[in-house]
Amino acid sequence: PDGKYLAVTHSNQNIRENLGIDASTNGGLQVRETETGKVVWEKNLNPGAFGIVEFGPYGRQLVVHSGSSIADSCVRVYEAETGLEVWSTPVRGYLHDAVFSPDGQRIFLSSWHSFAASSSSRLDCWNVKDQSSIWSAVRSVSSGLAITRDGSQVLTGGPSHSIQVWDAATGEQLEEIMGDQVD
Repeated sequence: PDGKYLAVTHSNQNIRENLGIDASTNGGLQVRETETGKVVWEKNLNPGAFGIVEFGPYGRQLVVHSGSSIADSCVRVYEAETGLEVWSTPVRGYLHDAVFSPDGQRIFLSSWHSFAASSSSRLDCWNVKDQSSIWSAVRSVSSGLAITRDGSQVLTGGPSHSIQVWDAATGEQLEEIMGDQVD
């Protein structure tokens, strides 16, 4: 957001070679200064897929999702400047998206779960400071996640091109706007 840093994941061998990263490194995350390209810090993480790498407001924090399977899927929040891990939590299912509240105090995670008979999605709200779960909501399979500028509502994309509107403080679904109602 402030343009000071760039976060780069490097689980792919070609990307590692282009960045000049040791080929023996399986996968990880680098934070570089935007202006110089200098590596500020680096973490070697699970060599699996990186689904999410997102800066929080003001560029102070960075949320990272890594994992090669549902069994080792994890979300971590780092201080962007130092690389200090602030907190981490396993993900229940496959993470679709993560977004910070505008004040950086909460983080919202959208994940998908598939079981033999059915599939569902979860929307979780976490307190970044004390690492506590604030609320969790089960919803129909969806993707996409956004938060309003004032942080009062969370929006998710639902089936049939619908948009679900949630109260960011309580997790209560306030409204579902069907695709044919969207102009």
